[in-house]
Amino acid sequence: EPRDIDAHLLESEPFFMPHLKPGDVLMFDGITPHRSEVNTSNICRRTYTMTFVPARLVDCRENYYRHRFEEQSKQRSQDYSGKFFFS
Repeated sequence: EPRDIDAHLLESEPFFMPHLKPGDVLMFDGITPHRSEVNTSNICRRTYTMTFVPARLVDCRENYYRHRFEEQSKQRSQDYSGKFFFS
């Protein structure tokens, strides 16, 4: 679900549709517009995300996760009023 770009703006742009098999790896720049189809299987889809930033950006990890937590908390409160904690 793209949040920061209108998909219609990309309709005339070239795209790459990788056909991946279990165990395959796809690497791309995080600012590359991307998405995937809905997982219709009964098996969880796993991802592993690696990020690299200049060392001068010492607080970027904490800022990123603080922002993501706030963003996801807002979305969760719209979708579900209970707690999302697992033990």
